[in-house]
Amino acid sequence: MNTDEFDIKDIAPVKNYDTGIMRKRVYDTVDCGKPGPEEYFKLYNLGKKGLNDFWPGLITKKKDSLGKDQTYIIVGNQSFREEAAERIKRTQSVRLAYGITSDRRLFIWPLVEVTDVTDALTWHITGWEIAEAGLSEWTQVQSDKKHHRYIHLRCSDPDQIADYDEFHKPPLAYKSAVNRAFKGRVIKDREHIIWKAAGAVVKSQYVNEKGERVKK
Repeated sequence: MNTDEFDIKDIAPVKNYDTGIMRKRVYDTVDCGKPGPEEYFKLYNLGKKGLNDFWPGLITKKKDSLGKDQTYIIVGNQSFREEAAERIKRTQSVRLAYGITSDRRLFIWPLVEVTDVTDALTWHITGWEIAEAGLSEWTQVQSDKKHHRYIHLRCSDPDQIADYDEFHKPPLAYKSAVNRAFKGRVIKDREHIIWKAAGAVVKSQYVNEKGERVKK
């Protein structure tokens, strides 16, 4: 007998392996942003209201020292958030959608709110539609810059994606996922560097006077 011979039963893994070492995956990071164009993803169903089950938020994007956009979340009472929306450029009202990719990467997608389809940008409408599909199926989102929209690609063979518990139940609580996604990029008071760099809003005398006339 050739001692170099072996059978398939001697080499087939009996459990799932990551990087050659049997272990339980630890989820300690959560990305902030929509899934990549080549990633299938799903969003978690947190209740019965679809995308409206996700927290509403106010965000702004600012470039870091390398010129890359970083997303900041603005938190505080309504008065503070309204003032921030006036003062800080590029703020957006979003839903903080929570999901996972087929590669088991957790993410928070700040999904721009769509309240009126007749007034919303095509980017935002198509993004919202694709996110809704992601609540029930594996899907992809790709950019179509020529037509200023996102393209929705459905996974034609869901069976090709391995099944893991975290695809059905979030491995991190929603609140923890949101906190990890923003990694300290939180504007919560007027001492924040982004707030101070924004300048102060000067109220128009015309607007004030017009408002007074309307009140009378």
